[in-house]
Amino acid sequence: MSRTEIIDTKSATIWVDDEKIVHMRMKEDGKVNLEEIKIHFDIYKKLGCNSKETLHLFEGGVFFNFNEEAMQYASKYLKDYFIASAIVNNSIAVKLLVDIFNKFFNNTFKFRAFNKKSEALDWLKTLKTEK
Repeated sequence: MSRTEIIDTKSATIWVDDEKIVHMRMKEDGKVNLEEIKIHFDIYKKLGCNSKETLHLFEGGVFFNFNEEAMQYASKYLKDYFIASAIVNNSIAVKLLVDIFNKFFNNTFKFRAFNKKSEALDWLKTLKTEK
């Protein structure tokens, strides 16, 4: 799999693969607040992400944190940049975070948690073919 230039932020590493899937790998102990999430979305904009053709794969480390403001911001704008987003993480706490994001932030965006990267990629690719 080829990839674009790797972009590092305080909390994550971001790149795009040859299938136009944006990968975001959280750094251990990465903390995402409103300022940091806006940096991520500026990167998505510069990468040309759009809701008609771009998929998002989020790989979470063991320890990372999104505060409430960052979650609200993501909930509001993810749909403008991506068809869907999948998170790969085995943590029950992260799966709970995904459930909270989907239910309590009135998320209509397709966002699911997976244990394996291959499962997440397979799910994302089925959504791309639907468009």
